[in-house]
Parts: sequence; structure tokens; C-alpha cells
Amino acid sequence: MEKILKLVISTWLLIFSQLIFAAQEEVLKIPLHASSISLNPTSVQDTSSLWVARQIDCQLTRSSSSNIIMEAAKSIKFINSTQLQITIRDDVRFNDGSPVTASDVIASLNNIKSGRHVLRSVFLWIKDIKELNDKNILIDLTGSYPQFLSVLSSSNYAIFKKDFIAKAAQNSELWNYPVGCGGYKVIQNTANKIILKSLKNGYNIEFFLMKDNQLLANQLGSYDISDLHLVGSAKALNDYRIVNLFDPYQVFLGLNSQHGIWRDRNNRCSFISKLDTKKVLGEYGDIARKADDLLPQGIFGYKSNDTVFQSIKDEYFTNALPQLNSFCLAYLSVSIPQDYLNEYLNMTKNIYPNQKVIKIKDTSHFGERLLNSGCDVFIVGLKSNTFDAYDMLDPFSNIDANFTGFSNQKVIKSIKNSQSIFDPNLRFQEYRSIINEIESECVIYPILTIPYRQVYIKKDLITPNIGKGPINDYYLGQVYRE
Repeated sequence: MEKILKLVISTWLLIFSQLIFAAQEEVLKIPLHASSISLNPTSVQDTSSLWVARQIDCQLTRSSSSNIIMEAAKSIKFINSTQLQITIRDDVRFNDGSPVTASDVIASLNNIKSGRHVLRSVFLWIKDIKELNDKNILIDLTGSYPQFLSVLSSSNYAIFKKDFIAKAAQNSELWNYPVGCGGYKVIQNTANKIILKSLKNGYNIEFFLMKDNQLLANQLGSYDISDLHLVGSAKALNDYRIVNLFDPYQVFLGLNSQHGIWRDRNNRCSFISKLDTKKVLGEYGDIARKADDLLPQGIFGYKSNDTVFQSIKDEYFTNALPQLNSFCLAYLSVSIPQDYLNEYLNMTKNIYPNQKVIKIKDTSHFGERLLNSGCDVFIVGLKSNTFDAYDMLDPFSNIDANFTGFSNQKVIKSIKNSQSIFDPNLRFQEYRSIINEIESECVIYPILTIPYRQVYIKKDLITPNIGKGPINDYYLGQVYRE
């Protein structure tokens, strides 16, 4: 009887201690400026999706402050200018405990190649991928590409278990709980919240999905880290430090060049010449500035003081626009904070007063969705994951992201060929030639640029190296409290 009593007591003590430990387990609470996210790397992933994915995914390599850091890869050896051998680390495992193998890496890359329609230049360069053994792969390139490893290290080439990829191809809902090889595992994924469990030493994470791209200042105290736009002021701000992350982001107005009067270049140029962005800029305040190029400053290929759009305004401003019975504007909800929406609408309403507005939430195939909406103009925000012009020019070379409908075979060919130019000066010149061609067609107008993203962090949190890259590249497993 005494032995049974001791066993019962020890069992209850163990359960009680586990409950105490669970109660004391640290959790990071973070709001996302998205009402939904995608953890499928073949879809168009916005910043929020990429940030969650960063925690649960691993890649062969990653970019960190312009450096290439080994992650799942143990080593990369160039055999010659067009061949490289990649060795996978022995200690990298998926969240089900199984080791990452060469066949998993190849299956992951092939899945992205066959399923993704944007940001896929790396696959134009790969001629063949061979499995040498369980931990080694050989990549044959079609030529010598100076940007190959940099592009492969951007936040677009996650590794998943081969068996999981096959099952997810039959049931897309499995992507809500992917079998990745990062430091976290998804344990809850609902319409309002995503909970990640740490598989290493980091705190667990609760991501909250927000309908609007903003947060009331008096709500900030409920969260540990936030990069949402704050509305109003509150005493809670005293408990936070602000970090400005260089993460250039640009908002554009695109004209549907496949629709109605906008098939005519003169009409497009006349419309652009009458756009006034001053009040929109005023709403953003100091965080935004007027865009003066198709690229934001800080992206390779940018040229300051570009005069193309001013020339269009000077030439076409006096031209009369055709009359429209109704005017439709569509916008991607993740691009426009709800608090600023009215000024965007007024910007075009001053030209065509009878206005219809369509809000598009789904970022997958967003270019095609915008065009199929039948609207006259679209407002979207774009950023570059590699700080290279290619990311922002890519929408003009494929249908899924082409929100203007502008299709020019010369431009498409030039965008693809630009990635094989070794000399950065020559590649810069090619980018400028492409940009001038697109700008002169009046299919797109850059409204504003936001060079930095403001991140609010509770003062008791230690966040090593935050601020050295985009927020969606930041790994939260390194965060701890004082």
C-alpha cells in the first residue's frame, strides 16, 4: 500500500511540475499584417507569410547582411564555373525527426520549379540536379551565373520532406502544417492565429492574423514585437524600443492595358499625367517619400532623379481623357493600410468621380486576379527579397504576377537574359534599358516608397542582429528576455 501511495504521489508531482513548467513557458506574441498567409513556397508569399515560413523552414543557404550563410548545407564546392557539389549537414532534421536527405532537397527544388510562376530565375540557370548519395547533390548550370548562390539564398527555396510534398500535391490543406526542417513546428493554424512550437531553444510563438495593416496604439501592449503601422498614441509605447529596418517597399498604380480605353497608350499616359500623390504621401508622414523610379532606392538598378514620369506629365497633362460611365479600382489588401485607403481612392476619384472599388485579399496569382477583376487600375505594393531589380521586374515577364497586362516579347526576353550578365555595370545598364521601356508605355506609376520598416520591440526582449535585414528574414529562435 505504501509503495502504491508513493507511486501515486510521485506521479502527481510529475504532472504538477509539468503543468508549472508549461505555465511558465515563454511565448512571443506577434501580430501579422495579413488576414491569411500561405506556407506553400510555390504560391505568392507576402512578407507575413515569409516571416512565419522563416521560422519553420530551412534552406541550403540563406542571405544575412549580404553574406551567404550555410544552413542545411554543410559545404558548397565549385568543381568548375558551371558545376557545384553541395553536401548536406548530418544533424539537420525535419520536424518529424527524420534526417534531411539529398532526395528531399531535389524534390523540394523540383516542386518549386514546377509550381511557382514568379521569382524562378534560378531554375532558368539549372540544367540538371543529380543525387550523388544520401547527403550530396551535384548541380549543373547552363552557364556561369554570378548571382546563383545569392538568389538561392533568398527566402524562396525552402526544403520539405519528399513524402510530404507528394501528399500535399494531392491535398493542399497539408500546407497548413508542413513538414519542414526549421527551428519551429506549426501546432495550430486557424483563421485568427498560428501557433509555433520551438524544437530547439527558442520561445514558442503566437502569430495573430489581422484584418487590417495597422494596429491601434493602445493595443500594442498585448504584443511583444510588431511591425504594423500604429494609429494613435498610448503610454504603452514607453515600454517599447523602435528599430528601423532597411526594407525598401514601393506602392504602384497599374493600368489594365488589356481593358477598354487603356489599350491606347495615349489614354494611359494622359491618365498618369493627371495623378496627384501629394495627399497620399501626406497620410504616411515621414515614413514614406515620393517615388522617382520604377525601383525604390537601395535596389540594384535604381537610378535617382529619373525624369521619365515628369516628361510624361509635361507632354500629356493638357490632353483630355475619354469619358467613362464608371471607373473601377482594385487593390491588394496586404499592400494598403486601411487607414490610408481613402486618400488612394480620392487620388483617382478626382479624375473619374463615379468609382467602384474592389478589395482583393488572396495574393496567389495576384496579377491574373487583378486583370480578371475587369478593373481599370490596380494598386499594389512590391518589394525585392534580394535587393536586385529582377524581383520587381519579374511581374512583367509572367502572367501570374503581371498586374498591368503589358506583354512585350522584347522586354520579357531582356528580363530573362539580364540574369546571365556577369558584369554588374552591364547588368545595371540592361536593367535601366528595361525600366525605360516599361515606363514609356505608361502601364505603371510608382506612387511612393517606404525605405524603412518600423518594428516595435518590448524593451525587456533581446533581439540579436535585428535590423540587419528584412523582417521576413529574421529568425525568432534567437530572441530572449533579460
